[in-house]
Order: sequence, then C-alpha cells, then structure tokens
Amino acid sequence: MHMGRITVPLDNWEATVLRQIAESDCRPPQNQIRFLLREEGRRRGLIDDSVIGLKNQAAQGGQNPENDQTKDHQQVLV
Repeated sequence: MHMGRITVPLDNWEATVLRQIAESDCRPPQNQIRFLLREEGRRRGLIDDSVIGLKNQAAQGGQNPENDQTKDHQQVLV
C-alpha cells in the first residue's frame, strides 16, 4: 500500500490539543489525525465505509497503525 506524506506544521497550542485528544482516544498523534480525517470524510459523504473496511483488513495483516509509537508533537507527518 502506498501512503502519501504531508508535513503539517502545528502551533504549540495545536500540538497540545492534538496530543490531548490522541491520548484521550489511546492513539498516537499521527493515527489520531488519520482518524479525524476519515471521520470528517464520512461526515461529508466523501468516504465509503466499505472501502475503509477493506483497507483496515489489509492493514491488520501487516503492522497495526494503532500501535505506531512515533511521536513528534510539534510537527506531524501523515
């Protein structure tokens, strides 16, 4: 699977909010951003849940992104 990367520079307060939300949801910040993006895509009708389900099943065969412990709270790579 090819994953694109986007660098998102965050202000300190944005990084703090992201870290707090991610910790509350028990996710690394990178995965929290992916989760939020997917949820907003669903809300706007841009994402079909069946496509996400297929990608999640494929990801379970490899490294689980939910266990990614990479943490860079000032600049998040997605």
